[in-house]
Amino acid sequence: MNDRVRITEGYISKRRPPLNLAARDRGLFEHELRKTIPDAELVLIRDAHILDDVVLTTYAPFTYDRLTYATPTGMKAAARSSLHYLARLRLAAKRPRKVEEALWITDRVAGGYFHWFADALCRLNAARKEKPRIPFMLSEELATCAYVRGSLELLGEHDLVTYRPEEHVLVRSLWVPQHLARTGNFNDPVLRDLQKRFEDPLSTDADGRVFVSRSKAPTRRILNDTEVVAIMRDHGVAVVHMEDLTFEEQVALMRRTRTLIGTHGAGLTNMLFMPPGGQILEIRAAGDAHNNCYFTMASALDHTYRYVLGEANHPLTQLADLHVDPEALDAAMRIMLH
Repeated sequence: MNDRVRITEGYISKRRPPLNLAARDRGLFEHELRKTIPDAELVLIRDAHILDDVVLTTYAPFTYDRLTYATPTGMKAAARSSLHYLARLRLAAKRPRKVEEALWITDRVAGGYFHWFADALCRLNAARKEKPRIPFMLSEELATCAYVRGSLELLGEHDLVTYRPEEHVLVRSLWVPQHLARTGNFNDPVLRDLQKRFEDPLSTDADGRVFVSRSKAPTRRILNDTEVVAIMRDHGVAVVHMEDLTFEEQVALMRRTRTLIGTHGAGLTNMLFMPPGGQILEIRAAGDAHNNCYFTMASALDHTYRYVLGEANHPLTQLADLHVDPEALDAAMRIMLH
């Protein structure tokens, strides 16, 4: 049995620029227009111990942070972490539950909505080409999460092994797919294949227009929300709070949607459930050249992408609320929708 199997081929990803890219904003996107996406392998770890959501072994390298992001980065931090977990393993020397063979697809951020779909499920999708029948492992907490459970149901992925946080599990052959790309980037063929697996073969033509509101969220809200909502309604766009919908309702809505509008946030991840050829309009912080994951996702899924910049009240996009120029937003929507 080979310990490493290549599951995706490396290539150069060439992204289409935003349709409304202004010359003054080129610096926000130009470094994303051409990216090297590496090969990815399925790596076998023999006699892998699962403890506290961490994969470790009693032989070097002991912990597997490059595959699982489970330990701090840097040699000193990783060494300290390895010693910590090996000590924990000795304390947990009671007879472990044994599993013969399984896949491991998660990391420390896999529980987030975006990362579950963009990272964990893409790794599972790629690994299935080589290992179509073996179960995969999830913590009980993650396995009971509504969108995790719902997405696995839609994909027909029922064969999983769950474990409790305090439980010690020994997996004789643990297959771990490497991350397919740096977070915020994608292996386009794998993501498109995942999109296809989520398609409803009975769905009719998609023509819906949806604005994902974050007015109930703690951050990344629109400060002049009343003005923005009025513009949306003027253009026949439905204003939706995704947190008010079940996961299944979100998927059903997106399958009928052609135009998706929102600020930088997890709700835009739902473009994955839209038919190819949709339109994305992201309201994003002026000057932010780092948070481009929805631009790159739109390109990978064959959606067009436009943007409107807002003035942020915090230097970190994840913590910022935005003030949006209503005239700029209205102009962008008129060009996109009419």
